[in-house]
Amino acid sequence: MMYFTIVSATYGITFFLPQIVKGLGGTDIQTGLWTAAPYIVGTIGLLVWSWSSDKTRERKWHYIVACLLGLPVSLRPVTTAARSRLSLHVAIATIGLYGCKPPFWTMPSEFLTGTAAAGGIAMINSVGNLVDLWVPL
Repeated sequence: MMYFTIVSATYGITFFLPQIVKGLGGTDIQTGLWTAAPYIVGTIGLLVWSWSSDKTRERKWHYIVACLLGLPVSLRPVTTAARSRLSLHVAIATIGLYGCKPPFWTMPSEFLTGTAAAGGIAMINSVGNLVDLWVPL
């Protein structure tokens, strides 16, 4: 279920962020640039987050804190006046969204080995991707 929420959040930001930004006004080029910026920051954050998790060999709290970074975006209403703050909040949420994946995927192999690890990881991925059935095409 934890991976299901990660996949749901990924689909949410991927599909709806451009629509939200476009609704605030601006050209298609501006929408593309405003939408791309959080992913650039998120990529840098993912690398730093992964490095920190690997260096400290700690996974659980890296995962939990990364997941909590998305709360400012989910709790804040979107207005035209708040476009620059929206971009900052979405960038922070994207760091959390992509930063939680590396610690998450290392946790199953810490307590599963061999064929159980392969089956467990496959089951996690399958259940997590059930959200594909709910997202309208």
